[in-house]
Amino acid sequence: MDALASHGVKLAVVTNKFEAFATSLLGQLGLSERFVTVIGGDSMGKGPDGKFRAKPLPDPVIEARARCGGGRFAFVGDSTYDVAAAKGAGVPVVVAAYGYCDKPPHELGGDAVIDSFHGLIPALERLG
Repeated sequence: MDALASHGVKLAVVTNKFEAFATSLLGQLGLSERFVTVIGGDSMGKGPDGKFRAKPLPDPVIEARARCGGGRFAFVGDSTYDVAAAKGAGVPVVVAAYGYCDKPPHELGGDAVIDSFHGLIPALERLG
């Protein structure tokens, strides 16, 4: 996170867990200050179908980008929901192969795949 910050990268959390849970967990880990925003599965409210507007819908990714000030934005995820949300929002997605991965990482459709956090900055640089 320090390396990302040194590159001027703003961080956001987009999760399908409830926002209060995610915020509490980040606080307990002492990481709250690292993130511009936390968007949970309940943060965007419910759509006309009565379901939360969460991933795989692009809404939370679009909102995260806006809360980070717009401009260049990439999403890091590990599931088909993450890739679908990022693609729907029109942003590149880096697949974290060490995460949940409900399909083989290279089959998720990301723009890049990394095997560890050490690969993130080089992947972001390649994506431009």
